[in-house]
Amino acid sequence: MMNRINLFPWREEERRELKRRFLKLALLTAVFTLLVQIYVYRHYQSVILDSRLLLQQTEEAHILLNKGLVELANLQKQQQISSENINTILQIQQSKYVVVNTLSLLPSLVPNDLFLNELNILGSKIVLTGTSTDMRFINTFADVLKNDAAISKVEIDSITSNSQRPDLHDFSLSFRLL
Repeated sequence: MMNRINLFPWREEERRELKRRFLKLALLTAVFTLLVQIYVYRHYQSVILDSRLLLQQTEEAHILLNKGLVELANLQKQQQISSENINTILQIQQSKYVVVNTLSLLPSLVPNDLFLNELNILGSKIVLTGTSTDMRFINTFADVLKNDAAISKVEIDSITSNSQRPDLHDFSLSFRLL
C-alpha cells in the first residue's frame, strides 16, 4: 500500500476553508430565510387581523344602519298617519266652512213659499231638496242662486208633483260654493 502524501497542503486548507464558508453561508441563508418567513407571517397575520377588525366594524355599521332604516320606516309611517290626520282635519274644517257659508246665504235667498226639507253637502257640491206651492218659486230661487257671486253651477235636478198633495211640488237642486 501506498501512503498518500499531500504535496499541496494549502489546497487541503483551501477546501476546508471553502467548506466552512459554504456551511456559514448555508447557515446564514437558513437563518435569513427563517427571519423572512417570520416577518412575512407576522405581516400577513397583522393584515388578517386588520381585515377582521375592519369586517367587524363594517358589520357593526351595517347593524346600526339597519336600525336607522327601521327607525326611519317607523317615522315615515308616523308622518303618513299624521298627514292623514291633518288632511281629515282640513276636510272637516272645509266642510264646516261650506256649511256655515251655505247656512248664512240661504235664508236671504229662499222665497217665502219655498220650503227646504234637506241639505246635503257632498264635498263641494250642495244638494237642496224641498217643497214649493208653485214651480215659479223654484225657478226664481234657481235664478237667484245663479246670480249670486258666491255660488256656481246651479242645476235643477228634478221637479215632481207631490203624490199626497197635488198642489205642492217636490224639487231637488244642486250648486257649488266658490
